[in-house]
Amino acid sequence: MALGCFMDQVSMMMITMPLYMPIVEQMGYNVVWFGVLVLLIMEISLATPPFGLLLFVAKGAAPSSTTMRQVIVSVLPFIFMALLLVALLIAAPQVTLFLPDLINR
Repeated sequence: MALGCFMDQVSMMMITMPLYMPIVEQMGYNVVWFGVLVLLIMEISLATPPFGLLLFVAKGAAPSSTTMRQVIVSVLPFIFMALLLVALLIAAPQVTLFLPDLINR
């Protein structure tokens, strides 16, 4: 999540995926599951303070009287729910792999 404070998702993927994918494959994890997990975590990183890009986008779209503190507080429930989703996908990878498994049959 720390990279999201300084760069966008494409840059993060270009830097990290060549390093992580061989390790993920060698450890026997499903690459689709890992890809979904990485995308969710990157999305969370773009919404976390202090440099979350999505916070500045939300501030720009909000009325001019809205403070950055109000934007951050309003985003916290969404971050919490996204973290719960990540925890669910880690605990039950079948949720992510349900549709790909149907296609592979």
